[in-house]
Amino acid sequence: MKMTFILGAQKCGTTTLHHWLSQHPNVLGSSPKEPKYFELEYYKGTTWYLEQYFKARRPLDDQMLVDGRVRNLLIPYVPDRIYETFLRNDPKFIILFRDPIERAYSAWNHFTRMRPGREEPNFEVAMQKNLASFDPDIFRLEGDYVPYLDPKGGSYKNTYLESGWYWYQAQRYIKRFGERSVYFICLDDLAESPEDVWYELLHFLQLPYHFLPNFSVLNVAPIQKDLPVSMMYPHTWNRLSSIFSDDLNGLSEYLNRDLKKEWW
Repeated sequence: MKMTFILGAQKCGTTTLHHWLSQHPNVLGSSPKEPKYFELEYYKGTTWYLEQYFKARRPLDDQMLVDGRVRNLLIPYVPDRIYETFLRNDPKFIILFRDPIERAYSAWNHFTRMRPGREEPNFEVAMQKNLASFDPDIFRLEGDYVPYLDPKGGSYKNTYLESGWYWYQAQRYIKRFGERSVYFICLDDLAESPEDVWYELLHFLQLPYHFLPNFSVLNVAPIQKDLPVSMMYPHTWNRLSSIFSDDLNGLSEYLNRDLKKEWW
């Protein structure tokens, strides 16, 4: 059994990529897309996880199972649980990323639509509140996470900024599983050159090349608010860019790609 995890980040194309991979005849995508096993259901055991989220699996085949839970990137205790469960299966990890300030705006726009009345209706104020409690190691333990869960789904704790620290979070997986197990995809590349990204991904996952999916895009939220990122108040943009600066420097160096020059 082969395991691949689309770790995140949220609002970076994970639903689309999960859909593409799930079309491949050698792949079975998790159903629903985002298992909560490693963050909340770990006590139920691996057999339960496989039976619950991969009902159509072929146990004696070389089928690849793809878990699409984006919180697996954010939550610090998840990598250890995956390590304990699937190390011998040589798991692969995919991390999608985009301009972290645009990602924060996209997440805020998404949640204000999906959770009317629960999210801060002003983007500037939402960012200021997140800045006041910013913690890159948020939810260190499951006991830190559970109190913030909403019984209807999601969390009462917003992580607009924490979810944009891609390099910081990716290192948890690189340290445990090695560089060859982690693959980065920029959302810009996914949108502009889907076939190129597809074939490079198949090479990373060691999947047959003969299949080309329907490159449809899923879960794209309409921008309904009146504050495009390009019109953000300068003091807010400056604070957010400062929050993400060092992390982007690290990711840029690792990928040999000047992300600040591309985005800012």
